[in-house]
Amino acid sequence: MKVEKGREPGQTSGKAITIDGAFSEAYGDHGFTLVLEPEQTFLAMHYHFESVEAAIKDGIDIIPKTTTIKKWEKPRRVGDTERGEQIRGEVALLERLVEAYRGNSLRPR
Repeated sequence: MKVEKGREPGQTSGKAITIDGAFSEAYGDHGFTLVLEPEQTFLAMHYHFESVEAAIKDGIDIIPKTTTIKKWEKPRRVGDTERGEQIRGEVALLERLVEAYRGNSLRPR
């Protein structure tokens, strides 16, 4: 992805993010990290640097450029996700199993 030519990693639909390059010179010598936080999702673009020592010695800025992909009004929790729905379904099945066991005449006395 040629970010220096104006291309952006986020797609216009907001449903896909292209992450490529891995500090490859062919892709502009950038690396990307997709960061998922409870309050937001953002993309960090990292620039190439030789080493931490060289960055400190030469005063090179190694702080990534970040782009906010999405913000939520309230922090997202597992229960707010598709996985949360799956967990609730599994809990409901387990509760039905417990109720079935309680109603079984073969239970221990």
